[in-house]
Amino acid sequence: MTVLYPRGMVSRIQELQMTRVSAANTRVFGFDNATSDSLDRLIYGVFGDAPLATEVSLGSVNSFNIVRIIVQAAHFIHGYLGAVAEGREGLDTVVFAIPTGAFGNAVSAQFARLAGLPIEVVVANGPNDPVHRLVATGSLVTAGAPVEITASRAIDIGVPYNIERFLWLVALDAAGGDLDAYVLGVWIVWCPCEFFSFFFFFSSFAS
Repeated sequence: MTVLYPRGMVSRIQELQMTRVSAANTRVFGFDNATSDSLDRLIYGVFGDAPLATEVSLGSVNSFNIVRIIVQAAHFIHGYLGAVAEGREGLDTVVFAIPTGAFGNAVSAQFARLAGLPIEVVVANGPNDPVHRLVATGSLVTAGAPVEITASRAIDIGVPYNIERFLWLVALDAAGGDLDAYVLGVWIVWCPCEFFSFFFFFSSFAS
């Protein structure tokens, strides 16, 4: 197992937890002048080498891996059932407020919603707000996005690499499962016209 982390962008306790691992099959690398986004690009490059990825059975335990995102949907199911178990049977929906960085947890929530779980989600961000800028302007910066270091290091991310998955799920939901309409919806989401991109995203998410 290989672990990459940006020095100065994790807490001292987190750094010690990673660098003091003595397992023979684990290697930990800290990178100076790096961000989560720059390390993500390194990982993209490795996964893009298909022969290498196949040869070493390459996998990932962060939200690059869609399995992790699907499994995280269980958090929302557990939370909903917990609210009902507390005697709140009259609830029509349970509202979850979640922080967002790479947007994987929001995708997990959307999987749970599409599976029929009656939940609503409020997505929050700090100064690093690419998703908010997407909703507000219809534009998503995918390269060279500035990152401000905050106390919430786990969400100090400039490029939410799960946003494409979320938009695809929203488009499919808005299309009512109709594959042709879904394909059209994905095209609208990514068309060069920022107004239509924003309109489709906002109206689908709001509904």
